Amino acid sequence: MQQFNKKLIYLFSLLLVVNTTISCSSDDSSISLPPTFIIENTDAVSFKLGETKEFKATSDNIKNIEVNNLKGWTVNVTKDMITIIAPKQREIDNQYSGVITLKAYPVDQAQQPIITKIEVKVTHTISFEDVDKDYLVGPTSYGQNLYAHYNGTNPSKYMGYTDTATGLVFNMTTTGYGFASGGIAISQWNDKESQGYTNQASVYFGDHNKQNGGNNNSSTFAVAFTSTRDNSGAFMSFENQEEHIIEQAYFTNNTYAVLSMINGDGFAKKHTYERKDWFKLIVIGMDKEGKETGQVEIILSDFRTPKAPGITKQWVKTDLTPLGKVNKIRFKMAGSDGDAYWLNTPAYFCMDDLTINL
Repeated sequence: MQQFNKKLIYLFSLLLVVNTTISCSSDDSSISLPPTFIIENTDAVSFKLGETKEFKATSDNIKNIEVNNLKGWTVNVTKDMITIIAPKQREIDNQYSGVITLKAYPVDQAQQPIITKIEVKVTHTISFEDVDKDYLVGPTSYGQNLYAHYNGTNPSKYMGYTDTATGLVFNMTTTGYGFASGGIAISQWNDKESQGYTNQASVYFGDHNKQNGGNNNSSTFAVAFTSTRDNSGAFMSFENQEEHIIEQAYFTNNTYAVLSMINGDGFAKKHTYERKDWFKLIVIGMDKEGKETGQVEIILSDFRTPKAPGITKQWVKTDLTPLGKVNKIRFKMAGSDGDAYWLNTPAYFCMDDLTINL
């Protein structure tokens, strides 16, 4: 009986193997391997004008890949690499932000295509390092060429500055009262020792008089004179009523303002913890209709509490995205030594490395 049961189990196992083999064989014609299409690091990607970036890709059992592109961009696709090239220059019809869609079609047409989206944008950073000498403040750190009476040639009368990549105009006039009316000029001065308005174009950063006072010790930056009021000439705006997001910029103090806050002068008081002094820059966004989009404040001196840091002497990275899309940026200042109509602390600040979404 035991021998009979062993034979029965053997026959049953044999039938099971045969049946499984037949079943697998009969399905071979309908089995297809799953398609794979993966691109690495496709989170929001920022490009400079004309910049090329490569993305590693993994693809298996893919017949072809279709690209839904943005105008002005170039996308090259191979089995293991996706190459994306941003627009080389600013043109009205180009798309500078959006989504590039890649649709990978499997070898087996019965299977659904794999869709991958890459969010891209073009940003440009205005560093002022490429500014022609005719756009620089001189011939001293007072900036004689910022005024109507100047007739020198080295440098020439200040011509104002427009960033060609973004169309951002930094307002400045040399007529009438010139820089005294408020404005933004491009400078390389960093005299950190001379007190008073004759040193109004210097930044308080870097090695004294070594032309390394810009952010990251670069040579060139913008210096601005403004006021407590809304109608100062210290503003910048995009050409052709365009609106853009300014992602960030760096701000710090001007030497004239710093030495006034350290020592006091004929107009302004020395900043102290006893008086809980403070000094700030207010950045105001405006849309093309002239409506305010928001404000961002940068504290340039803070003595309000015993642990407050005092006078700012470093470049401060500032997020300007709360302003949203803007056509114009206005600047005004406020402080403890003054009122709504007048500020005794010299109303100057310095700015560098503005990053703008095209």
